[in-house]
Amino acid sequence: MINLIQWNARGLRYKALATDSLLKADIVAIQETFLTPSVNFALPNKILYRTDRHKSPSGGLLIGINKKFSSHLVNLQLPPSEVEVQAVRIVIESKSILIINIYSSHGNFEPSFLENLYASLSPPFIIMGDFNIRHPILGSLRTSRSAHAVLDWISAHNMCILNTSDPTYFKQGCHPSLLDLSICSPDLLYEIQWAIHNDTFDSDHCPVEISFNYGDTKRPSVSPNSLGKVWQIVNSILDMENDIHSIQSFEKLCNQEKNNNTLIQDMFSKKFPPWWSSECSYLLGQKRKFLRLAKQSRFNPYWKRAKHIAAKLRKLIIHLKRSYWDKLCDNAGSSKTSFRIIR
Repeated sequence: MINLIQWNARGLRYKALATDSLLKADIVAIQETFLTPSVNFALPNKILYRTDRHKSPSGGLLIGINKKFSSHLVNLQLPPSEVEVQAVRIVIESKSILIINIYSSHGNFEPSFLENLYASLSPPFIIMGDFNIRHPILGSLRTSRSAHAVLDWISAHNMCILNTSDPTYFKQGCHPSLLDLSICSPDLLYEIQWAIHNDTFDSDHCPVEISFNYGDTKRPSVSPNSLGKVWQIVNSILDMENDIHSIQSFEKLCNQEKNNNTLIQDMFSKKFPPWWSSECSYLLGQKRKFLRLAKQSRFNPYWKRAKHIAAKLRKLIIHLKRSYWDKLCDNAGSSKTSFRIIR
């Protein structure tokens, strides 16, 4: 199992609380490192690839790779743009994967830049970063200038967005937004699990945790024996049926038999109840942050802040539980099937 963390850190030098999570991950892709070439920064068990801004302490990218993996920086031939991009190729058990780290401060993506970027890639790949685009599809109330260009680019090249509807950006006084995107080539889609970390670690972006079994011989995919069994069943059905006259019907048949003969296990042991929301995760992370700050000194305002957030989280949980139960009862009450079962 390969573990990857994607995060807009809003400055790495003073994020000591996040160091443990960064060390445990096999791969880290960080945006807005706020590092300059004169600043030394290291993670003990990782090879770091940095793209620093020379004239400004803002921005900056970093990809960290566990030293047990072979890796090298890939030079991308891209037209001039405000978008910061870096790419690293990693070899995992003799199989390579390309990791692309992106940050755009204003969310300006020209179609020509995006096409040049895709032309520089070879699957399998994972693209991660803070795109700073807004669109109703991404849960935003408005549409930013380059949102259509980015979403059309993803769709045109059959790439896959891993994000759920949960926002990744939280700022006081602002509507939560989904600014951090995770995109992969289609061959990796069913190998990846994606989740949001519930602690912002003093940033305004939640870290994103990605796990995948690439290169792992024990990954939950179709084994050669299972694949052979699937094709035997498909061939026998084709011999008996004459009504399959389209590629759509053939694909439907293959997918149905693959699902019937393949066991896919959940790679995440951490589960949330069905009523849990992204707001719960955010408040839980804030409570933990202020508790950590409060424990550094007995007399400070952080204890009061932590208690206030804990009370707010309790009220939210009570409300969500009650709403979920009411909705469940309403659905059961309107279901004729439920009454037949009870009767």
